[in-house]
Amino acid sequence: MTNLQKIDVQTLQECISIDDFISLLQDLYSIQLTPIRKTEDTCGFKESGGMTIYRGKNNILKTKNFSGKLDIEDGAEPVTHVMSVYDKKFLDACILLGEYFDIKLYDEQGNPFKKIEFGKKEYTDQTIIKEWTFAHAEMNYLKKKIGANDLTDKYLISKGIHPLESRPTKKGTKFTYNPSNIGILITDNLEDPLNGNYKVKQPYSLPKYKSLNLGFKDGSKYIFNRSSLDVDNDIVLICAGETDTLAIDYHFSQKGINAICFNCENSFLDDSLIQNLRHRSKCVYLLMDNDNTGIEYSRKRSYEHSIYYIDLSVHTDEKDVCKIIEKHGVSFLDEILQKEIEAKRTITDPDDIPPPLKGGMSLIHTATQATQVPEFPIDVFPTKLQNIINEVSEGYQFPSELLSCGILTVASAAIGNSLVTKVLNYIEPATIYMAIVASTGIGKTPALDFARKPLDDRDDQHEREYMEAKKQYDEILSTPRKEREQQLPALPIYHTHITMDTTPEALADILKQNPRGILSFQDELTTLVQNFNRYNKGSEENMWLSFWNQSKTKFNRTGNKVTSIRRPFVSLLGGTQPVKVKEFFTKDRALTGFANRLLFCHTNRTKIPYPSTHIIPEHIKQEYANIINVLLDIKTDTDQYGYIQSGLMTFTENSTDRYYTDICTAIDLQNEYSEQMKGATEKLKRYIPRFALILQALEYACGTSEQLAVVEEKAVQGAFDLFYYFLENFKKATKEANQNNTDKLTIDLVLKDSSISVDDKIMFLYHELKSYKKVYDYNIQLGVSQRYIRKVLKNLKQK
Repeated sequence: MTNLQKIDVQTLQECISIDDFISLLQDLYSIQLTPIRKTEDTCGFKESGGMTIYRGKNNILKTKNFSGKLDIEDGAEPVTHVMSVYDKKFLDACILLGEYFDIKLYDEQGNPFKKIEFGKKEYTDQTIIKEWTFAHAEMNYLKKKIGANDLTDKYLISKGIHPLESRPTKKGTKFTYNPSNIGILITDNLEDPLNGNYKVKQPYSLPKYKSLNLGFKDGSKYIFNRSSLDVDNDIVLICAGETDTLAIDYHFSQKGINAICFNCENSFLDDSLIQNLRHRSKCVYLLMDNDNTGIEYSRKRSYEHSIYYIDLSVHTDEKDVCKIIEKHGVSFLDEILQKEIEAKRTITDPDDIPPPLKGGMSLIHTATQATQVPEFPIDVFPTKLQNIINEVSEGYQFPSELLSCGILTVASAAIGNSLVTKVLNYIEPATIYMAIVASTGIGKTPALDFARKPLDDRDDQHEREYMEAKKQYDEILSTPRKEREQQLPALPIYHTHITMDTTPEALADILKQNPRGILSFQDELTTLVQNFNRYNKGSEENMWLSFWNQSKTKFNRTGNKVTSIRRPFVSLLGGTQPVKVKEFFTKDRALTGFANRLLFCHTNRTKIPYPSTHIIPEHIKQEYANIINVLLDIKTDTDQYGYIQSGLMTFTENSTDRYYTDICTAIDLQNEYSEQMKGATEKLKRYIPRFALILQALEYACGTSEQLAVVEEKAVQGAFDLFYYFLENFKKATKEANQNNTDKLTIDLVLKDSSISVDDKIMFLYHELKSYKKVYDYNIQLGVSQRYIRKVLKNLKQK
């Protein structure tokens, strides 16, 4: 090893080359570093837990930690440098450099970092085990943790669990345990506990990683509760930790369910061990924690070793077995285990394995991870329309699903009140409420502009006709009555197909003059819902609920005037960004069900694409305009009161049979959902006849069907494909809403996660709470002073 004293500051500063600096770092502490993300000026290391070396101004080499917020450089003031302990040698090398640069390093609790020795005899050989008779605190802890009423000394000792009286520290002083700082030794050697593979746990110790790491004899060979397995077991669960394993053993061993665990959740799992367990049991399952790390581990090991896994996230938000027992009881856990064991979940496709997380930012990363949605089933459209969508999407480089959903909504508005459909005993219009969800630059605007252009063109034509008629009307009106050569004509009507931001009163006038119906286009859809109560509390939102149901609507005007619309037709189309989806799921709107009436169209694309060199042929644009114009020109009759008589599209016998079979399948699925999803699915089911109506009308408009009076089976099949597509999109919308509305439980989980640095916790809190003062209130839970929080937030503000 290179002697630190023989290397002066100048030598270190002269290592301008990244490669030279890496070599020097390796020489300083005899460690092997594996470069990743290496460029000419930057290099990270696999062993570092995210720490990066980079070249700053004036060619001074710097390092920054996994959060990317702090720098170390020659001549810098002492700073707090938080890093995760992934590799002991790398940590010691960093401490060495910190001492060399006179930089102070601190752990997550603000204590100075010290060189940590793992597995040394002075930590373990003199460990003193005390009798359970005097271990009330340890016994009470385990009883509460695993939900047990009658734990006995003999039972715990038979599992290799012992209380500790004391344990010498490295300096020779004794660390004495007491009710507020207990210690438990867990071993796999029942005969001679201190000569087996064992682990010491200090549940109340801070920082938490000390309680896990400072007591291993040989963590790589440690398997807790393996000695309790019979030769012939029904089921073996591989759990995340000792208390979960103990809880399963205590409550379920008599039912033939046994459990073991390893050193930690990320321990190496090899095929030989799995084969050994399979020889001794009928089935082996993974039962990891219900968090991102646990899910990632389960799916990865399931794929690698062809092993089943239990997914707690399907049933509960609680983190682990012990939490489930504490909050919901043993019977609830029993139901989960029965369902999951029967499900036999396993991963056969590597694409189903979640990507690994970097550093210790699991919860923060999880909150921003995108959930993939299925591709839009473009084959529900006629071939001619499919070709148009593909050509235009390639030309503008936006995701085809944005244009597909835009066209579906524009087609519904073009049909308007000209057609309704009937299936079984239900009559539905073509009304659609569509929310296009995509980040800035992905292509919402050009996609929706193209989709509604035929309506814009028709409105331009109507406007010219109206202006000409109004001009003639005004000229006749300006002529003295006695001199008029003709009777004053009726006041011209302003026909339109699209309206934008309008008041309820203005919308009433538009609908009165356009009984066929309109498209309400909102460039930013959240603006509409945010303004629901700007005039009368609740009235505007109720209006939109009535429009969706096509219920008779009355508008109260000034002067006690009332405008009544018998069958209002309004389809809604607009765009929004993922971070704004939460606006549709506020408490009030969740109760009224407005969000359940929205069709969400998400895209999996997150990166802004390069422009395309593909030129869209002019005939493509004209073909699309012709399709929409056919729908706009569907003839309608009116009754004696001027109301439109809608044409009725009935389902054929085959279409009805197909609808009945598929809707029963959808209802079976719906009955398995939560109350929120049941409500959303109920509204989505009403969209199925509407989709079928629109798809049949598009087949007619494209010339691939002559039927406009019946709904054919192909349209019904396409309608159900759309139902399942938008169902998955609604699930994504609710996940994004929940992720963007972080509740107290999520904040508590972040604060308790020892793998997240204090600085990152502070920034996470500020991001969610949007208030310095509210973050200050968490100083005790963070274990730092309010002054320290102000310092971190000040640095954040400056950046």
